[in-house]
Amino acid sequence: MWAELEREREMRLELCTDWADDHTHLQKLCMAAGCSEQEVEGDKYLGIPSIRDLVDLLSKVKLANMSYVRFENTLADLTDCYKHMDDEVSDREDESRKRLINLCKSISDEYTYDYGR
Repeated sequence: MWAELEREREMRLELCTDWADDHTHLQKLCMAAGCSEQEVEGDKYLGIPSIRDLVDLLSKVKLANMSYVRFENTLADLTDCYKHMDDEVSDREDESRKRLINLCKSISDEYTYDYGR
């Protein structure tokens, strides 16, 4: 029985070590991709991001930064924002919504001649 418990303890220790190595590696990749320290390290309120959270974060950053699909990715995100323009949001999100609308107006004003209506 003791041998079985010892094997189980060793297996759990190995899983924890593997998890920690994978987690640290993903944190380093996220930081290298331009994520903020708070996004990668977490905070005292939300805790440490899980491996899944880091993978999702890295996927979003990597896709957003690929110049050959920049407009394609942004169009999908902008379309989603447009669908939710009337949603009730936080003050911070509302401020971002206003800034987005102003940016879209500027783009439209500046490039309407080049691309037409």
